[in-house]
Amino acid sequence: MNVENITREYIRSIVSAVEAEFEVHDEVSSDFEFLKLDEKEITENGKLVVSNGLESQVISALEKLKVTRINEGGLSSSMLRSYFNGYEKIDYVVKMIDNGPLVHQRVDWRPNGAAGLNATLQLPQNFVVQNHALAKLQKKGHLLILPAESVSHEEIEKLNFSSHTRAPKYDVNGVRVPEDRICMNGSFGRAGESRNSGLDRKASEVDYPAEELVDVTDLCERACLVKEKYPNEEIHGTLVDYSKAYNLANQSVDTAKLCSSSTKAIIGGVEMNLILIYLVAIFGCADAGNWFAVLARAVTY
Repeated sequence: MNVENITREYIRSIVSAVEAEFEVHDEVSSDFEFLKLDEKEITENGKLVVSNGLESQVISALEKLKVTRINEGGLSSSMLRSYFNGYEKIDYVVKMIDNGPLVHQRVDWRPNGAAGLNATLQLPQNFVVQNHALAKLQKKGHLLILPAESVSHEEIEKLNFSSHTRAPKYDVNGVRVPEDRICMNGSFGRAGESRNSGLDRKASEVDYPAEELVDVTDLCERACLVKEKYPNEEIHGTLVDYSKAYNLANQSVDTAKLCSSSTKAIIGGVEMNLILIYLVAIFGCADAGNWFAVLARAVTY
């Protein structure tokens, strides 16, 4: 077929055929109970920011998250040193757990501040679904949500705002589920140079070198070696996946300020301007994979 003759209707027909073949649906169950943002917590956060300043509230939220992780079975820094005794890079792991990652932005880069806030502040098409996704992060302590009016102009200028969007999720059968994920676009640059483009990647790699992963050749060679050792046995493989891997790494106070977004939300029938500060590493930040690599190496040690 001539490419010039391809129409939107033709493309839609192909997509529909694929959806029918694999039983992929966009319908979301109407009886699903959506979570609501904790309005009381948001209001209290705002009061504390007005009284004590933004940095104090970010520090408090990060300390609370550390305690939550330990209560849920995580390891404290002293326990980590004991558990991974002999691991040569345990200091990197402990510093990451205790203090979060370092900032590796170029010295000439500046956060987008108020311009970024205004560029990302908008009411989503489906605020009920977005509020649900944000409420899940809020409940876990992964997201600090503040009324925008509670943060001073001076403090806002020290924040970097990236756009965020909802991405659909599907279950193993290809059926759309209500719990859409929130994705941040760290390359958002409508209000100045983006966080990702301002990253000093060389400096980041020095402190948090990426893990060198195996490729298909490595896997094939390993499979052949195992088959040689056990010629009469059937060989099986498995995949170990980390659930919400990046979220296992906490932010530091300084990196959290550069990992912010904003949104308009309807809470209690009232439209509010909210500032969102992510307290954990998230997909969309160019160096989040390097942060996680520090933790992953210890796990696989």
